[in-house]
Amino acid sequence: MSLFPNWNEERTYAHIVSSVIFLLAIFLAASSFLAIKKMSYVGRADVYEHSISVEGVGKATAKPDVAVISFGVETKDLSVAIAQRLNTETMNLLLEKMKSLEISSDDIQTQNYNVYENVEWNQVLQKTQTKGWVVSQSVKIKVRNLEKIPTVLTIVGENGATNVSGPSFTVDDDTVMKSEARSKAVDDARKKAEELATKMGVKLDGVIGFSEWSNQPYPMLAELAMSSDMGSGGGPAPTLESGLNEVQVSVSVTYKLAD
Repeated sequence: MSLFPNWNEERTYAHIVSSVIFLLAIFLAASSFLAIKKMSYVGRADVYEHSISVEGVGKATAKPDVAVISFGVETKDLSVAIAQRLNTETMNLLLEKMKSLEISSDDIQTQNYNVYENVEWNQVLQKTQTKGWVVSQSVKIKVRNLEKIPTVLTIVGENGATNVSGPSFTVDDDTVMKSEARSKAVDDARKKAEELATKMGVKLDGVIGFSEWSNQPYPMLAELAMSSDMGSGGGPAPTLESGLNEVQVSVSVTYKLAD
């Protein structure tokens, strides 16, 4: 027996081990790629060569049951502390009167509170000069008893509000309205698919794809600027009509064609 290693045998062995490792790496990479590709199709409908896709539209309306009104208070003074105090007193009074109308605290939300220095450019002196401070605060409320809207507008006009936006009429829970619109959209799509299949001389063999989307209507806010007369003593409340709210649902349905 030779006391020295057989280098040829060791080199052959090392070459075999390297080849096995290389082939194993290729196998694992291929397996991983196939697994990832398979995962990308999980939950997706099979792709059928013989199919048609149609779109349907459905609409539904409902009487609004909530009115959203925003109002704000702006105060000015040479002293920021005094401007803040006056603003707070006016807004707190307005909120107390809103709550006296049985408007829940859950339906009252502060939108913003701003404090800034009121500066103006002096053309003669060629520099900015302070004119004091401005404090503004705005609140959004939901009025669920629509008969109280005129009263709300009168109160904000008589108690120091400097701007009002609204009312914006909406449906608090539009689930039923959307369900009705979706049902009409599906019926519309089915009718179109059946008519198309008849014209092409084929038959439908079940739904293999479906998607839907709906519009998100944002009612236009009726801007009501507070006049000096309204701010100091109020004026007659306007007559407001809530009308109807409409939602539109669109669907896309893919039908497999019978063989």
